[in-house]
Amino acid sequence: MDDNIAKNVNILIDELCKPPDKSLFDSKTNKIEVSSATSMVSTIYERIRNVIDFKDEHFIRRFAIQRFLRVYLSSKSNPEETSEILYKDLLRGKYINESHVSDRRAEEISQILKRYVFAKQTLNELRISDNQGTLWDFMLGVAASEIENVIDPNYKPEVFIKLMAQYILKALRGSNLDLSPEQEGIHVFIACHKALVRSDYAILRYHALRILYPQFFGVFDEQTVKAVVKSLPDTKKYVDGIIKSRTQEVLSIQVRKLAPPFKVLYGTLEKNKDRVSSILFSPPLLRDKADEFMESYYVELKKKLSLRITRTLIYLFITKMLLAILIEAPVDLYIIKHVNYISLAINTFFPVLLFFFIAKKITIPGRDNSNKIHELIHMVVYEDKLFASDLEEALFRKRLHANYKDKSWLSLVYAALYILVYGLIAVLLSKIGFNVTSIFLFYFFVSVLSFFAWNIRARSKDLQIIGKRDNVIEAILNVVALPILKVGQILSVEVARFNFFSLAFDLILEAPFKIIVQSIEDLIDFLKSKHEEVVEN
Repeated sequence: MDDNIAKNVNILIDELCKPPDKSLFDSKTNKIEVSSATSMVSTIYERIRNVIDFKDEHFIRRFAIQRFLRVYLSSKSNPEETSEILYKDLLRGKYINESHVSDRRAEEISQILKRYVFAKQTLNELRISDNQGTLWDFMLGVAASEIENVIDPNYKPEVFIKLMAQYILKALRGSNLDLSPEQEGIHVFIACHKALVRSDYAILRYHALRILYPQFFGVFDEQTVKAVVKSLPDTKKYVDGIIKSRTQEVLSIQVRKLAPPFKVLYGTLEKNKDRVSSILFSPPLLRDKADEFMESYYVELKKKLSLRITRTLIYLFITKMLLAILIEAPVDLYIIKHVNYISLAINTFFPVLLFFFIAKKITIPGRDNSNKIHELIHMVVYEDKLFASDLEEALFRKRLHANYKDKSWLSLVYAALYILVYGLIAVLLSKIGFNVTSIFLFYFFVSVLSFFAWNIRARSKDLQIIGKRDNVIEAILNVVALPILKVGQILSVEVARFNFFSLAFDLILEAPFKIIVQSIEDLIDFLKSKHEEVVEN
């Protein structure tokens, strides 16, 4: 085996084959139990809540932790008690099982909570911003991400994210993105994280803060926490400026195209944890195991996408469509003195049918795509390179700049396309009796459902590395769909802020429900201890 082979093979073996810290799985001297009655009620509540909030599957537990912290974490919280209640809450909601519970993890979480309790105290004392709530929500997302890493320490995508990032950073040398080394490092890490893990803002903020303030996540120190909290408004602006920037958007698109070999490598080694060394030292075995992973990935993907289609429809109907339909009929009665059943039926059923047509049209990449992934995995693992040639690397940089420098006349064409598509829809709908309200509801339904459907279809392309050539009809449809998808993206993000059902849960139900359930749990524990006293005496 030559030096190039040894480099990445040894890095992966060193990182993935570290013996587990036995203290993470130690015996539980303080056993945490939950009753089956409260567990059943909590599980039902959490399932309903997850439908209404509609988070991706891999965000659900982190978001549950964040919701818990929003209720229980304050400047007066007791970290040890809060840590135990958090464990109970996650056990009741079926987000973890007893294997995730240990004294060492409980102590780590307690220390993390201690840091954020002090951060909340400092935030209250300094009053550094008129928008304290937004800053605290920023910190809660970071805290929830940090706690989830402690609860599930075996989840190791960062190894592959760093491996991918080193090649992207190397490719960016000599580029003219006008970024400082620090900004470039954060941009690349975030783009790779989004490409491999599909991370949301909270997770990306957590990792950005770990890069900017590594000392904040070390041993608790009051002065360090105070310094970070004092700079929080500027830090939030800086980090969010990177995450939401045009540079990051363009970089993420190009990095995502390079992600499939790293996803397959990660999935293959994660699935064969006990054979990492033997697989990496044998290229033919790595290829066979990668093939097995891709086959199982596509089977599982179809199941997940079918479930996601159902969840999406339930979510959209409960939170968006039902509310809008309840608006349309009264408006019709007020304006035209009768309900326009044609527009009501079209607004109800056409977007759903369109959603199914788009979402169900899922194609799995073919054998050529798999062969290309094998080729790239071999290059990364055994040849220490991601690009086959300097020309490919130069083309990657060129695509960044081609996207980065938009031409003004293209923006005008883009704006004209919006007017043309939505104007044509308005004319056609008005011909069949739609009023202004019905037309805007149609825009809303079609845009949002089309975006969600296209988003689901995009998941089937996570491992696609060989681009598919569109025929003439597909190319025209893609152009026409562009304004609709962009508006749908904006609406899905902005309207999510006004998810009335989610707000109702947050403001009215969440805190009382969790407190009542925990009180019942405490009562059951108390009665059980009294029963044991009586029996033993």
